[in-house]
Amino acid sequence: MKLALMALLALLARCTCPVYQYEYALSPSQSVCITCMTGCSQCCDETICKVCQTGYVLDSKTGVCLQCPSNCDACDESLNCQTCSTGAFNQSGICLGCSTGCQSCSTPNHCTTCQAKYYITSSNGCASCSTGCKTCSSLTICTACSNGYYLFSTSCSKCSSMCTTCTSSNTCQSCATGYFLVGTFCQSCALTCSTCDATGCLTCPNTTYLLGTVCSSCGAGCNKCTNSTSCTECLADYLLQSSGSCLQCPSLCANCSAANVCTLCKPGSYISGSSCLTCPSNCQTCNSKSCTKCNSGYYLDTLNSTCAACMTSCSQCDSNTLCSACDSGYYFSGTAFLN
Repeated sequence: MKLALMALLALLARCTCPVYQYEYALSPSQSVCITCMTGCSQCCDETICKVCQTGYVLDSKTGVCLQCPSNCDACDESLNCQTCSTGAFNQSGICLGCSTGCQSCSTPNHCTTCQAKYYITSSNGCASCSTGCKTCSSLTICTACSNGYYLFSTSCSKCSSMCTTCTSSNTCQSCATGYFLVGTFCQSCALTCSTCDATGCLTCPNTTYLLGTVCSSCGAGCNKCTNSTSCTECLADYLLQSSGSCLQCPSLCANCSAANVCTLCKPGSYISGSSCLTCPSNCQTCNSKSCTKCNSGYYLDTLNSTCAACMTSCSQCDSNTLCSACDSGYYFSGTAFLN
């Protein structure tokens, strides 16, 4: 037993990987870190855990982590719960859920504290506060408001749409995205800015970059860049080049890995080798030359895998006799189309 314990301690002592991982030797000079077993936060091999995650308990005989019962944060090896999760209470080692809005309770229907935006009622339940209320003592008495609202007497009133926090309808403390604070008023940024202050833009939306205090356009096909010639991320149907520019993929490609190598095709086309080819007429998706989904107003003819037109006045159909949606200005009544 003593030798086995010493061997285990020696194994634990040479752990060098981050939490949730253990070191695995590929060779005497090379090793990799591998994820621990389920429920384990610290381990030194795939079979022995040192510390278990919350909601698990370490089995001293096997060294594995046993999952505690539902609503239980900590339990013993017999899976009797010792600490229940928030919103549950312990009844003889079993965690039972409290009622809605209850943070802690002594029985399912006897709350001792409520979750945020709830208050304790006279019957020891939890009821929702009014709209915009963060904490309250009753439905009509708020003590603190959520962002976007301010406390007026005992109720919460909505801030201006430009404000994220305020002390009155016209007194802003912080502003929504696209606005900046001037005194107690939120003023709109320039249309090109994501965020700004009184001096100009602070951050810019995609396809533009910050040049001083203004947003300037990236190069063609560029989604994110550091300047007009240095792209860091291209739009979906462009390919980033080592020079920092974006090369457009072939016309039917949604994505490509090289100038003439498509990896994903646009709707209405299919991949063939490294190219995208057009699907048959009126086909939205296809596999090689066989259609799998048709455009609106057509149905899939399964006999020859082509798309055939729906009947007149029908915008969607399952066959040439079965309509599922009508054109604008028509409605379906029995077997007839009426306008």
